[in-house]
Amino acid sequence: MQLPPTSPVTGAQPPRGRVRDPERAAAIIRAARELFLEMPFERVSMDAVAARAGVSKVTLYAHHGSKEALFVAAIAEGFTTLFGDAAEATEAGTDLEAVLAQFGTQFLGQLLSPEVAALKKVLMSYHERQPELAARFYEHVISSNAALLAAVLEAAAERGEVVIEEPQREARIFCGMIIADFEARQQLGLSLPGPDEQRRHALRAAAIFTAGVRRTTGLA
Repeated sequence: MQLPPTSPVTGAQPPRGRVRDPERAAAIIRAARELFLEMPFERVSMDAVAARAGVSKVTLYAHHGSKEALFVAAIAEGFTTLFGDAAEATEAGTDLEAVLAQFGTQFLGQLLSPEVAALKKVLMSYHERQPELAARFYEHVISSNAALLAAVLEAAAERGEVVIEEPQREARIFCGMIIADFEARQQLGLSLPGPDEQRRHALRAAAIFTAGVRRTTGLA
């Protein structure tokens, strides 16, 4: 099957006008991350982000239609690559367990990175006053990423490698297997296992998940 493009997970509005300049886009995200971590959300202005990124306000709005969209994009930066790598490996015929193990390891590393963790704290502290932030985060990071991973599972199913009954739900189940314990530790302020343990966790989760979907009968 043709896997979908990975761009929707950025959380930004579709670009208007010229095709984006990757260096300029990266500068905007970098500036946004810095400012959202330096001061309260409500004090960060699009003018300030544009000035720090060295772009015009028009260019900034061409990439991100609002401050809320920009904030979500700042959190989501990096996740796009993970799903792109998984899609490419699947299209190349790589065994699903290997694809999921690699994806899970990278996903944990990204999710537990200090910068992403700090931005998620900002999100949680403002979600009552800015409920649209949580909604945008869920839609453009959680839902979009699950849809892309579901497409990876469907591609493996079309090859006859596994039996996938509900791709979206099963993608979410796998993501839950990967992050549940680690994210709970992070939110409670507990120490996190290092990269080696994270990789062992991802390998085992991938093995358990693929063993389940390789069965010819599924649960109703």
